[in-house]
Amino acid sequence: MRKILVVVLAGLFLILFFIATTVNQIVDTASDPEVITGMLNDADMYDYVYDNIVANMVHDMVSKGIEVNSGLDESASPTVLQFDDPDAAAVAIIGLIENIVSREYVKEKFEESLNGVIPYATGETDEFAIDLEVQARVREVPVAVRGVVSDLDLTNRIIEDLLLPQLDQFSDKVSTQALGIELTESEQELAVRQIFEPVWLEGQIFAAVDEITPFFAGDAGSFNVVLQFDDRAVVIKQILKDKLVKQDTLYNLV
Repeated sequence: MRKILVVVLAGLFLILFFIATTVNQIVDTASDPEVITGMLNDADMYDYVYDNIVANMVHDMVSKGIEVNSGLDESASPTVLQFDDPDAAAVAIIGLIENIVSREYVKEKFEESLNGVIPYATGETDEFAIDLEVQARVREVPVAVRGVVSDLDLTNRIIEDLLLPQLDQFSDKVSTQALGIELTESEQELAVRQIFEPVWLEGQIFAAVDEITPFFAGDAGSFNVVLQFDDRAVVIKQILKDKLVKQDTLYNLV
């Protein structure tokens, strides 16, 4: 009986010794930042995150379209920004993400974090600090936005998918109900394209981004976005003037 007990205890001891040795080896390995970073590099983890996880999320978002609430009409349902070529749009958006938060930047900051966090977790140091350099990333936004607006032909997408549907309802309340001037569907589309022409719309977007970016980068204490509609008022005046003259609209209105 004693021999059996000794054999059982010896076997149990060997198992526990093996487990303890394995756990100790894992702890020692996990506490070495260079080993962890080496494993991640060997597994191409950063490329996997960007090429698979991020790419799949972007492709899924683009294929469904992007819902936008314009605020022009509270009763209207959200309009959806669609893309003629979802694959090309996804590539452009992924490029925007990589321009602002590149995989090299993520790799660098993750390794810096490991070098600070692991010694703190193992008790080798009493504190650690991680500088994500967010301000530098934010400062990259204006250039990245200009690139993606061009790649996506974003101004025309905004005009066709967002402004035309919303302003159709808005103009019905203003021009038809308030002024008594009814615009046909083709006239409304032409008017929207004249008022919100792509060059003007791009200028407003870029000016807003340039104004907001220094605030979020910590380079300015406030921001003030101003939309320039002075020259648009001239275009609107000419559109209404042409409509009043055309087909005796003014005569019928009176």
